[in-house]
Amino acid sequence: MSEMPDTSASGGALLRSAREQRGLSIESLAAMLKVSPAKLQALENGAHEALPDLAFARALAKTVCRQLGLDPEPVLASLPSAQPVNLAASDPKGVPFKATKARLNLDAHTGWNWQPLLQVRWLVPAGILAAAALLHFWPQGADWGTLGWPVPAASAPELAASVALPEALAERNALASEQAASGEGVPTLAQPSMPLASANASAAASALGLPAAQGPDAASGAQPGVAAVPAMAVPSAPLSPVVPMGAVAAVQGALVLSADEGSWVEVRQLAGGQKVLQRHLQPGETVSLDAPQALTVKIGNANGVRVQYRGQPIELAAFTRNNVARLELK
Repeated sequence: MSEMPDTSASGGALLRSAREQRGLSIESLAAMLKVSPAKLQALENGAHEALPDLAFARALAKTVCRQLGLDPEPVLASLPSAQPVNLAASDPKGVPFKATKARLNLDAHTGWNWQPLLQVRWLVPAGILAAAALLHFWPQGADWGTLGWPVPAASAPELAASVALPEALAERNALASEQAASGEGVPTLAQPSMPLASANASAAASALGLPAAQGPDAASGAQPGVAAVPAMAVPSAPLSPVVPMGAVAAVQGALVLSADEGSWVEVRQLAGGQKVLQRHLQPGETVSLDAPQALTVKIGNANGVRVQYRGQPIELAAFTRNNVARLELK
């Protein structure tokens, strides 16, 4: 067993004795601890001022004891203890703290700040955009009267014309319209008598707050530029029935084209290529042509057209490509 080191000796001497007993040199132990040999020599010689500080000296001594298998308590007891640093006595370092920069915004909040958006330069464009959006999405058939907005009243000339229209003439016009629609004889439309016209003119003038004209001359002078319209007699002959579009009477011919759906057709002479027919066919329409010569026929939407040539139906499926039929008729 190894001899116990003398506790009365200094810590550096204890470390040197333990190192020499294990046959290690200063350089070997420094390489094992990865420190410089000068620091180990200063620790063994007690030159603590050559070390960075006392805390470093005690930590290095503890590491050497662990490496050499030595009890660190006697070594650390012989070393001077590290004194706490007096911060008050130390010189201030760094940039001085300015109280003016230490103000804290205690009223700050993380919400959205609406103050910049309430400026005039933002409110005016926002109002224009809102008005444009309102006009764009406003329904076209909206009744402005239901919103409580004033509706423009009729002008004075329009009101006078509506009041001056005799009720008897309006009734006769309505009766004439009904008889014309039913095909009966329309009676002759006669102008109302002058007293009735004068009475209606007086009523219109009183309704508008205008002075009424007196006498027949005044009644005739109220409208100096209006001439009397002669009476018109409408014949009572019944109206002929209206023939609907697309209803074509079927006629017999060498070439008959009957359209069940909307399509187009082009017919040319085989010799010379002169165009005979080119048109669109409506659904239900039938076209008949005489064919003294050979023809070339082109039919669009061939699935909706039936062809008959010299009394014989022709199947267009054999001549159709991409729903367009091309065939020669001789």
